[in-house]
Amino acid sequence: MHRWVWDLRYPAPLALTHSYPISAVPHATPRQPQGPLAVPGSYRVRLSFDGQRLEAPLTLKPDPRVRAAADALARQLSVATTLAALLTQSSQALLTAQSVEAQLKALAPAGAVAEPVRAYQGRVGELTGSAEQKPADAGATEANPPARPAGAAPAPAAPQPNLKDEQEQIAGLYAELTRGDGAPTAAQLAATGTVQGTLAGLMATWQKLQADLPDLNRQLKAAKLAPIRTDLPPPRDDNLTEED
Repeated sequence: MHRWVWDLRYPAPLALTHSYPISAVPHATPRQPQGPLAVPGSYRVRLSFDGQRLEAPLTLKPDPRVRAAADALARQLSVATTLAALLTQSSQALLTAQSVEAQLKALAPAGAVAEPVRAYQGRVGELTGSAEQKPADAGATEANPPARPAGAAPAPAAPQPNLKDEQEQIAGLYAELTRGDGAPTAAQLAATGTVQGTLAGLMATWQKLQADLPDLNRQLKAAKLAPIRTDLPPPRDDNLTEED
């Protein structure tokens, strides 16, 4: 009657898709991804209500089935916390960028404002991954082809990073890391460093786009068109519904 199940996880990261484990219980299963799991140790439980605050000690003990050392679980928590923050950051940026992209597509610009709208929309599309990838040697012509060894086939163009692919990669890496109990592998650590660097570059691009938005909105206002807002949710994508 008095049994209480504590949520021993940190806040869940923001994600574009959610799923449920095979052990799901109807109406009582938290969606994945969940937040990082707290490591065993001593904690304080705090209850604040009506100007009063009550505290009590809480000892979190390790699962007796888990043989991982305490420092291994601490390293796992550290990397999981980093990935959760990256997942939230990339998801927020992608959702906002997709909303901006949808608003731009809904415009019917004409005259002098048409070209700035198309240019800005192209930049947003490259960031979200909706624009077509440009070949790495797109500037080469038949008269001036890129240099390559005789007889060698043209190398395929390396895809440019975008927020959609990066968000999915971070989500997959986070899911893989938090699937068990143990220290992150060398490959997971290396992948975390890689996604951190790539996302930093993408976020710099997104910040530049946001800095340029007020100027575009001034041109839209002059053309009597609705300004682009960053506080509107993107259109619902039926391909990103919850998985059973």
